[in-house]
Amino acid sequence: MQDLHGKLDVLESNVKILLRKLDEALQNNQILKNENNKLKLEINTIEVERGSEEIEEHISKSHSGVSDEKYHKIKEDIISYIKDIEECIELVAE
Repeated sequence: MQDLHGKLDVLESNVKILLRKLDEALQNNQILKNENNKLKLEINTIEVERGSEEIEEHISKSHSGVSDEKYHKIKEDIISYIKDIEECIELVAE
């Protein structure tokens, strides 16, 4: 009977150790997920910035057939859309 209690104590101790290690692994996993999301956000932001620069270049090159007022309105709308997209990406990353 004593032997059985000893084995149960060892087993309980091992389970506690495993649970502690599992908890540490889950915490490390969450830290890595957060870091991964931050890096993805940085990548998306860089891609959006590059994309907005390319869009602005394209608009400025093809602007000759559009009135200046309409051109600036379209450009403001596009910049606004890009900002909205960046905000959405930030919200998703949180």
